[in-house]
Amino acid sequence: MTTRLYTVNDGLPVSTIYHIRQDKFGYLWVGTPNGLSRFDGRQFVNFDLADGLPSMRIGGVFQDSHDRFWVSTRNGMCQLLGNRFKVYPLSHSGEVGYIMEIIETSFGKIWAVTTTGVYQFEDSVWKRIELYFGFEKRPCRQIVEFDSGLYINYGSHIVYRNAKKEWRLIAENESGYPYYNAISKYNERIFVSTRNAIYRIEDEQLKPVIENLKGEGYFTFLIDSKERLWHIFQEGNSSINVSLSGKMDREGMVIPNKYGIISGIYEDVQENIWVATQEGLLKILESPFNNIVERKDRSVGGVGAISLPDSNLLLLIQDAFYLCYFDKRKKDYQFKFLLKELGPIDCFTKGEQEDIWLVTRSKKLFRYKKGQLKDFTYLFLNSKSESFYGASFDKQKQRLFFCGDSTLLVGNDKGIRPFIPANTGNPLPPCRQIMTRINGQMLLSVNGHGVFYIDRNDKLIPVLKDSANKFYLMLFEDRDENIWVADEGFGLRQFRLGNDGNAKMIATISEKDGLQDNTIYSITTDALNRMWVVTGAGLDILQKNNKNTWEVFNYSKNINLDITDWLFSKLTKDTNGDILLSSWHRLLKFDVQNIFLKKEAPRVIIENVQLNLRDIDWRNYTDSLYSYQQFPVHPKMRYAENTVSLYYNGISFSSSPRLEYSYQLLPFDTLWSQPNTNASVSFVNLLPGTYTFKVRVKDQASEWSEPAMFTFAIISPFWMSWWFISLCIIAVASIIYISYKYRINNLRRLMTMRAKISQDLHDEIGSTLTSINILSKVSQNNLENDRSKASDLLQKITDQSANMQQSMSDIVWSIRPDNDKMENLVIRMREYLGRTAEPKDLQVEFYAEDRILTQYLSMSHRQHILLIFKEAVNNAVKYSSAKKLSIFFGRLNNNIKLSIKDNGVGFKKGQLSYSSGLKNMHTRAKELSGTLQVISETGEGTEIELIFPTT
Repeated sequence: MTTRLYTVNDGLPVSTIYHIRQDKFGYLWVGTPNGLSRFDGRQFVNFDLADGLPSMRIGGVFQDSHDRFWVSTRNGMCQLLGNRFKVYPLSHSGEVGYIMEIIETSFGKIWAVTTTGVYQFEDSVWKRIELYFGFEKRPCRQIVEFDSGLYINYGSHIVYRNAKKEWRLIAENESGYPYYNAISKYNERIFVSTRNAIYRIEDEQLKPVIENLKGEGYFTFLIDSKERLWHIFQEGNSSINVSLSGKMDREGMVIPNKYGIISGIYEDVQENIWVATQEGLLKILESPFNNIVERKDRSVGGVGAISLPDSNLLLLIQDAFYLCYFDKRKKDYQFKFLLKELGPIDCFTKGEQEDIWLVTRSKKLFRYKKGQLKDFTYLFLNSKSESFYGASFDKQKQRLFFCGDSTLLVGNDKGIRPFIPANTGNPLPPCRQIMTRINGQMLLSVNGHGVFYIDRNDKLIPVLKDSANKFYLMLFEDRDENIWVADEGFGLRQFRLGNDGNAKMIATISEKDGLQDNTIYSITTDALNRMWVVTGAGLDILQKNNKNTWEVFNYSKNINLDITDWLFSKLTKDTNGDILLSSWHRLLKFDVQNIFLKKEAPRVIIENVQLNLRDIDWRNYTDSLYSYQQFPVHPKMRYAENTVSLYYNGISFSSSPRLEYSYQLLPFDTLWSQPNTNASVSFVNLLPGTYTFKVRVKDQASEWSEPAMFTFAIISPFWMSWWFISLCIIAVASIIYISYKYRINNLRRLMTMRAKISQDLHDEIGSTLTSINILSKVSQNNLENDRSKASDLLQKITDQSANMQQSMSDIVWSIRPDNDKMENLVIRMREYLGRTAEPKDLQVEFYAEDRILTQYLSMSHRQHILLIFKEAVNNAVKYSSAKKLSIFFGRLNNNIKLSIKDNGVGFKKGQLSYSSGLKNMHTRAKELSGTLQVISETGEGTEIELIFPTT
């Protein structure tokens, strides 16, 4: 096991922990005597009295099926709403006592289990209820519900209520309160703890699981997902005891308690174990390794390990060699001193007959054989090498190779010399690594020149075409005969070498794929064909997934492995395929069969949304709010509220310090954004529409998480709504249509007017000219014979010419646009009266109201009114024998009235003859949408009355 203790230095308000629970979103909630904390794996967010808590002493938390979040404190129960807590009162006066837990029943009721009874939340009030008769106000410790019924622990009594609501007394003991400390449910079984034992309830009876536990005070226990029993007494210096899986009465391991009083043990959904201690929040991680060596003195030497064929270990620990073996009787590792020597071991190789050749940091060469170490350093006397980085044994030619600072050395126990390739004739430059492949081929890394293999004739053959100018720090061959090379600062590359020496790249793995660092110090493979890699920042394990690609697991982070000197760390595999990790001060052995790797992506949650860069009350934008965060469900915002800021957070307890986020806004973005560490994003001036925001998270070596989503809508302004646009389209179309119809009607009226003018000209001028032509011929014939008749005819020609001239003048006057006012019509009328009535000595009275003079008339109206007026005046002048002519032109209600009245002879109504002139007057009155009346009596004169509307 490895542990990590979180204290005030990590952000907790106080180191003493009372309670631990994980909510449905993944947050870990920690109750303390100084407030409540929320933990996401990286930072704590603390809540206190300023946030609405009724007390700083937190007893527990609970999230119900509606995602409401309840908190029990020393001063009562409260609910988290957004970032504030709301306290609900009791239905009676007094205090609620100590709150043991808050639960939700199968029928949806929220109960608070307290030392003053059980309370039910109803109508925003906590009401005390009676469950077991006579125990309404008795202290209650826990309630556990099954489909079959309800178990209640009253401390001195454990009772059971079945589905028929029938009560049974399971156990009773009043020898000391509380005798029954706690009951808990696990896999449809119920367990009960007392002062020194754990029982299981079967057939409504207590049956012992483990008895006579040794310790002081009450103890806390947990049954984890592997069916192991964890228990520890709250007082004294007792240890955390863990049973074997499935065997609760068999001790599996003991974890020393250095953390004071233990208040509780909790397992989260990722199977991490958390312990509430007096010294802080303790995280316990399973790490299947044995700590074979651990030295506190780090000033000299180091720890080096070589696995021997007999399953023992050859160790160089700081300043001496030891033979290490496991004593099954003592169940521990034992050490046998061999000789004094400063470490660590820089390189080693297995020679002939399974002897071991090794070089130490002090540049000494040793051979281990049959339990004995022999110094062969004298073989290096002729070498210029200062340090050694790699060693290997050529099985085919039974010779040793050593990579030194100056060159590559070759030899045996008789002597060592520089290696000179047959095809170059010169010693090699400094070499970094040499390796004997499974097929016997020797593979060599030469600094700055690349990778080569040495053939049977000692020729140097390049195998990686792109390896020139590269510095490969590590060479390794896995059991599938693939070659792994560690490129300086660029991670790992995996190749497949053909018989011709050509290499085919299979995979490249670097920091972008999850490695903690691109600098590689050591590499090996375990019994399960997983790759173990020591990088500059930690230990990683590579494992093939179901797609046959490598996945990276940051193992040292996941188990909180407290090694910092990775530069001096080496990996090797023992005869069982287990992994040995040696560092400057430690030697660890990993049981690879019990290491189960699985990818656990972090979880992501959207914590807050702002509009126009400010917090708002979302109740004004949505019908419902989600969870204790009061998050809006499908809110609708006004078009001016179109700047949306979203704040999100990743939750991960994998010990990875770096989380990256990627997001998209649909339908605006179809691709995910580039990963970055920013935990917020703002979208400015969004157009109206419905949007869905998605965000996902990953750590350095995990896959992307399932995205968190937020859907919202920005409502279009009314001028962008479909109905308004439709109305505008209809209105524009109507205006265009009306304009078109108006133009067409104007054109029609113009054509009608032209036709009318043409007709009038034809009628007036054509007939007059015809008459003049006839009269001219007749007068010409009578000029010699009858001068008097000829003179009469010429007078008629003169009169008709004058009439024709007047008619043409009227037509021209009526079509001129500057005569469109009533005032101009009145002037024209007066002019006509001056030419016709006044020469006949008729007294004329003409009255035109001022209020009609500014009114506009169309051309046709002017023409019709004028011609009606002229016809009426002409008849009066010619036939009435009148002395006075009275004319009225003014308003009559909403109409206009024109009256031409004489005081002439008049006539009876029956004597009225509808001449062409009178018919024309009636026709023109109709064109004006008006009426024409002829009023006359014999001796009373005649009145022509025209009434027509103003428009």
